[in-house]
Amino acid sequence: MPNLKFILLQAILSKYGFLTTLLIVIQQLLSASSVYFLTKAINSISNPSEVINNIIIFFILIILPYIPVCIAQVTMYKVVNGTHSMIINKNIEPLRFQTNLLNNHIKEKYISNLSRNSFMIINDYFTYIYRVFSLILNVFFTIIIMATLISIEYLYSFIFSLILSFLFFNYIKNKIEVSSIMVENNLSSYASTIERSWSNFILGSKTNLILYKQHLKLNSDEYYTSKLNNAFLQQVSNLSSAIIALLPLAIVSIYLVNKNIDNHFILSAILVNLTRMVGLFSFLGTLIYDITNFINIKSRIQNMVESLDITKIISPARNSSMKPIYANGMIIEKYHDVLDLITTNSTGRFTITGQNGSGKTTLLYYLLEELKEQAIFVPTSPKELDWITKLENLSTGQQIYNILSTEITAESTKVILLDEWDANLDYKNKIEIDSLIDQLSQHQVIIEVIHKKS
Repeated sequence: MPNLKFILLQAILSKYGFLTTLLIVIQQLLSASSVYFLTKAINSISNPSEVINNIIIFFILIILPYIPVCIAQVTMYKVVNGTHSMIINKNIEPLRFQTNLLNNHIKEKYISNLSRNSFMIINDYFTYIYRVFSLILNVFFTIIIMATLISIEYLYSFIFSLILSFLFFNYIKNKIEVSSIMVENNLSSYASTIERSWSNFILGSKTNLILYKQHLKLNSDEYYTSKLNNAFLQQVSNLSSAIIALLPLAIVSIYLVNKNIDNHFILSAILVNLTRMVGLFSFLGTLIYDITNFINIKSRIQNMVESLDITKIISPARNSSMKPIYANGMIIEKYHDVLDLITTNSTGRFTITGQNGSGKTTLLYYLLEELKEQAIFVPTSPKELDWITKLENLSTGQQIYNILSTEITAESTKVILLDEWDANLDYKNKIEIDSLIDQLSQHQVIIEVIHKKS
């Protein structure tokens, strides 16, 4: 698994990541500057022309920030798209020739997270990063301006609220993180159970269906209960953080209003900007919510990373003793014996036979792992792989024949591995493909596992 933290940091520092950051800085600087001109308009109430000029500038600074913020939304998606593409490519490359992963128990979770969940998780991550960065800049610029224009006490009260908020966060974060991880794990189990509904309802016996419904109810109860508990914990956190954030503002505002009750200019500035100040201090509550929500995002990323980590999956040892399998009637004691046949023969057709479960297909997987690009593997159902040949509306026999006749050349492929190509084919198709395989074996090595000897 590639280093996800490095990929995410690389994306933020990329050309479009830097551009998004710059646009957000410009947007918040323009927005915060509007406070200065609104307050200046109040203080120049005796000069009508100056009031009008300041109000015009105020509205210009309110409208202008929409331009960089809209552009930033587009550039952010360039960052998201590039990161998602990189993660997809870096995670599918290690799968090459890892045949032991074909039917591994992690396959469903891996595919689900990589194909369906990864974009949403990455998008949520960058949306969070840039939203919090935007909020921090908004507060930083505005609170400095407000403290300069009205009173330094607002800056002190904000710092006090910030300290209290982070103390509270450190108290609550572990509880929320444990709860969030539990939600993600329960959701994964619930989703896996839902995916089995197709087979159980269509193919399952009455007993299969009863057991499936029991598992479905158990997983659904666990997920819904953990989700409700997590939501309750987060909302308690939001309420507490809102009280912690706004109480110091209320105390300072009442104190300043009482102190300046006879100073109409300062009093007007306080009252006009009070709504904005409430919004700024509420940011602390939003910040706590976003941080707790980031724990959810972090747990989702952690869950995704763990499901995409295939390095811990160790390829099983190939058994030296197997049920008897044969190559052209000669008994094969070890998989490596067939590899020796390939290395000592530049052409030829070797038919692998044996009982069901004797390891014939596993032998082909072993050969593919060892030969890698020197071999081409044609499964029983060719549609499992992507081919140049269009396979739509063709029978299985026609698919195999077209692939063997048009896509495989002696120059590009040394070995052809065929897995039960004769399964479910009519007599005519078997004869045609069998004849074609004979022709190919004059120039290449053919290793075929057959369903039943024609």
